[in-house]
Amino acid sequence: MLSMTSDSLSSTVFMSYFKNVIFSAVIIGIGAFSVAEAHAEVLDKQVPASHEYADDNYIDVYSNPKQFDPIEPFNRAVYKVNEGIDNVLFKPLARAYRAVVPTWGRDRIHGVLRNLGEPVVFVNAVAQGDVKHSFTTFWRMFFNTTFGLGGMFDFAEQVGLNYRQEDFGQTLGVYGVSSGPYLVIPVLGPSSVRDAVGMVVDFFVDPMTYINDDTVYISYKAVSVIDEREHLLDLTDQIEKVSFDRYATVRSLYLQSRDSAIRNGKLIEAP
Repeated sequence: MLSMTSDSLSSTVFMSYFKNVIFSAVIIGIGAFSVAEAHAEVLDKQVPASHEYADDNYIDVYSNPKQFDPIEPFNRAVYKVNEGIDNVLFKPLARAYRAVVPTWGRDRIHGVLRNLGEPVVFVNAVAQGDVKHSFTTFWRMFFNTTFGLGGMFDFAEQVGLNYRQEDFGQTLGVYGVSSGPYLVIPVLGPSSVRDAVGMVVDFFVDPMTYINDDTVYISYKAVSVIDEREHLLDLTDQIEKVSFDRYATVRSLYLQSRDSAIRNGKLIEAP
């Protein structure tokens, strides 16, 4: 009897984690896509011709694409599938969400979701040895959870505690781990070997992973996906209009933005 109970419990735990992995795959994919594109406008401002990044691993995505994308035919095929899924599912949902929920409401929802993700940022800031950002993130969580009503309002930003995303892929990069080959993962989207490992670690670091109520967890992930995709609508529409090769554009933005994120946007004068 005890054995059956133990087996049943193990099965329940396994299925719970399996469901979490499936739904996390979707949100991670949108998150990865957001990393690829959200920095598009700032990259041009961050990388003037007279500067270069702080080490010799700066990613020049134009001079030799095969160096960092050795399986490009496979990646392009997966990208097309992902793009099709986005066109028939994520994008229509995001447009409907924007049409129904006013800007004020969307901003409040986005703030709550970002606040729920701050523990992952905090753990990675600590792992990177970034004392200043660790304290910033800790106090952001405190102020926004209390005075900001769970993150609905970014009270912390009003007192100079600005948000900065951190994840385990960046943490590995800080310690000199190469990004490895560029990857486009089914559903998950743009990534690299290093960042794929980082996604797995962050999944287990995230306290939200351990929600036992499937309805709550699924609702949280679904809202997160729609929120992230809505934030990207204008930028992705612009890319579709001006880019002759959307795959190459997303790849370039992703690799450069990840490279910049690892350095927190810091540049040095070229020798």
